[in-house]
Amino acid sequence: MSTPYTPARSPRPIPGTARRGPPARRGVASVLAMLYMVIFSVMALGFYAATTTASQVASNERTSLAALLSAESGTQFLRYHLSALDIKAGLTPDKIFEQVYQQLAERLEPTANLNGGVVGYDGNTISIPQSGYVKIDPSGAQKFRITMTRAGDILVARVVGRGGSVSLGRGLEFRFQKANNATAIFNFGVASRGAVSTSGSSTVTGLTDASNGSILSTNTTSGMP
Repeated sequence: MSTPYTPARSPRPIPGTARRGPPARRGVASVLAMLYMVIFSVMALGFYAATTTASQVASNERTSLAALLSAESGTQFLRYHLSALDIKAGLTPDKIFEQVYQQLAERLEPTANLNGGVVGYDGNTISIPQSGYVKIDPSGAQKFRITMTRAGDILVARVVGRGGSVSLGRGLEFRFQKANNATAIFNFGVASRGAVSTSGSSTVTGLTDASNGSILSTNTTSGMP
């Protein structure tokens, strides 16, 4: 006679003991969230710093270019007025420098360019204007200042331009030398519909042969040759 099998029963846990498993990992999600927050914060700060730096560099470039354009404008301004001066021949270099100051003062001081200012002169330096700057635009964002000294009979001009920032400017230096401004019209033949009159020791000569110089006048007034 066979004995039937009966299922084995699992042993009961001993009272007062607990089953041990893998240790619980609490707070991992919070640590990961804080880590990502730090990473994104660093990336945001880096982006802000890069954008701010690029903006500052662009602003400096713009101001620098505006200052250079102001200096070039001042150079053209000075060239125009120096070309209009009439300095007598035979003057010593110091007298020529004084004449440059006097004639520039007569030309510039009554104009709106100096805005009521004057041309400065201390015997060695001519300043346009005496203080401040010549404004290019009404707001004064672009402006220039000119100082001139002499080296013998050469006029040394320094033009400083500003583009809105007093601390940032661009400068140019030029040297000017006097040149004869005599007319060359009487070095050739002269033709005129009206009367031609000369005075002093004026002569009419040909370009390659002095005997070829002549005057042609079509004036029909009675008594005229």
